[in-house]
Amino acid sequence: MANDAFAFVDRDRDYTAGFAFALNGEEARRHWLSPLKVLDWVDNTTGFSGVRRGSRARAEGFELGLLLFTPKDLGAEQPLHDDRPYANLLYVAGSKLTLDELRGAAFQSSLSLGFLGLPVAEQVHIAVHELNGSKEPRGYDHQISAGGEPTFMYAASRYRLLASGAVGGRRPYSVRAGFGGSIGYITEVNAELAFRTDGPWWESAFAASDYAGHPQLSDAASASRAAGIQFEAGARIHARAFNAFLEGQVRDSEVRFESSELEPILFHLWLGATTTLKNGLSVSYSVHRQTEEIQHGSGARELKWASIGFARRF
Repeated sequence: MANDAFAFVDRDRDYTAGFAFALNGEEARRHWLSPLKVLDWVDNTTGFSGVRRGSRARAEGFELGLLLFTPKDLGAEQPLHDDRPYANLLYVAGSKLTLDELRGAAFQSSLSLGFLGLPVAEQVHIAVHELNGSKEPRGYDHQISAGGEPTFMYAASRYRLLASGAVGGRRPYSVRAGFGGSIGYITEVNAELAFRTDGPWWESAFAASDYAGHPQLSDAASASRAAGIQFEAGARIHARAFNAFLEGQVRDSEVRFESSELEPILFHLWLGATTTLKNGLSVSYSVHRQTEEIQHGSGARELKWASIGFARRF
């Protein structure tokens, strides 16, 4: 679950909420919603299968989720042309990760398929706000791709281990670099630097929750990890060419921005921790901060949000 309120800020806007259910392991490929077989075909078609040749499979999974974006003034019924438009994405995503231990490299690819602008998002948003007594959102008539429009995103990344050791001779740590890109509702290239303790360096970073579609992955060997706390911090730079949540797609959107009105370079910082209990349950919390996406107007502001995750290993 992602929400700006989880970051202990008094606001309800921008990347306002996200909900996702993820399944990792052998069952992920067999689930009827899983797009992993389609991802295999896309990897072969794009040539990414050749890039990761020689590495061995370590993890795969799929994710079903909903993302919500809003302007600052939730009570406004009129279109707000100088602020972020309402937008939502209902999606299913599949992802797989391979590891080349000899080269100290890991490779992850993901395919997200979904719909923008479905009416169900408004009903979910209103129901949640009725439960917690928050202001009801009233501007969904002006959302991106109102009524629904299919969309997709294909992403591929390569990670490399830069350093590893032990803090105080006891707590293992790792530092890695990553390079990747995506095409679809988010089209960009990116680079990241991440630090983590007490976990495999190649497991997906908390940054994977950035606009979703690139699920976090871990393998079965991690299930035997001793109880304790794992820490992670990182930074990512995005060179973004297209963002459907702001620019819309083929379907006409009443409130949208031109690419020239958006910042092409974004910086994203995150910090998080995961507590693993003896019964196989883990609880994670991460806080995120991203530079502004919109150049001018009411929407020209930084994004802040946090995520809380619960996982059970079987």
